[in-house]
Amino acid sequence: MRAKDQQQAATAAKNTARNDLEKYIRMISRIIQSNPDVTAGILESMGLPVRDKVRSIVNPEQPADLVVHASPDLDKPEPKRTHRKDAKSQSSKIQIQMFC
Repeated sequence: MRAKDQQQAATAAKNTARNDLEKYIRMISRIIQSNPDVTAGILESMGLPVRDKVRSIVNPEQPADLVVHASPDLDKPEPKRTHRKDAKSQSSKIQIQMFC
């Protein structure tokens, strides 16, 4: 076997061993982090990230109402269109009102 082939085989073996070890360490890390008895201090001392125990609730911004006034003919009443996006269902609602 040539020296270059030996180096490539050694590198491939090293990369495989590293990937296997990394998978194992990630699995152990998930097990440790999911244990409720492990404190933040223990996680910090192990070099693991400390995550909040309670999920944060992010309130989406309420979109402003969009009001469009349009009258193609001055003799006809002007319709008022209101567009509002419902933050909970993420759907849009359009209301059209006629003013006389």
